[in-house]
Amino acid sequence: GTVSITRYSGQAGEVNIPSQIDGQMVTAIADEAFMNNGLLVSVIVPEGVVSIGRSSFQGSYNLAAISLPTTLRSIGESAFRSAGKLESIIIPEGITVLPDYAFDRCMKMTEILLPSTLKAIGKNSLAVTGITEIKLPEGLESIGSHAFYGNAYLKSITLPNRISSLGDFAFFVCENLA
Repeated sequence: GTVSITRYSGQAGEVNIPSQIDGQMVTAIADEAFMNNGLLVSVIVPEGVVSIGRSSFQGSYNLAAISLPTTLRSIGESAFRSAGKLESIIIPEGITVLPDYAFDRCMKMTEILLPSTLKAIGKNSLAVTGITEIKLPEGLESIGSHAFYGNAYLKSITLPNRISSLGDFAFFVCENLA
């Protein structure tokens, strides 16, 4: 059998999610599991986890670091929205969609590494961050509306040739973008 982490009620700032609970593999972080947790500072998500649910870390305003496993295949809408101290993140290979509002309002985030498997960036997915430059993968096909909205520090972005859909206002209020 498998287990989902549905809620965290601990007081620790540094959380290392176990890979097994009672001999069963942890494969998912459920919707809203860590939502609005102001104590979290860093989280290690173990290998074996394939999905992170909707709003799972949303509003965890002190979360500064999170390590994602190579087994991860899906990230839910608003998963890290308003994780205000998150500085950088590596999205693992195998992720094909960065969903709507995934990292919206992660204002301290200056770096994100996107996988070559990424096909779509959802609406407001990377809006209002501190990202200064980003290289989008060659396989990327669509960018949602307001995807990079309000990235005042964004100076450089490399768009792949395959983009077939570019949403309205995708780069609106990115005043430093040349």
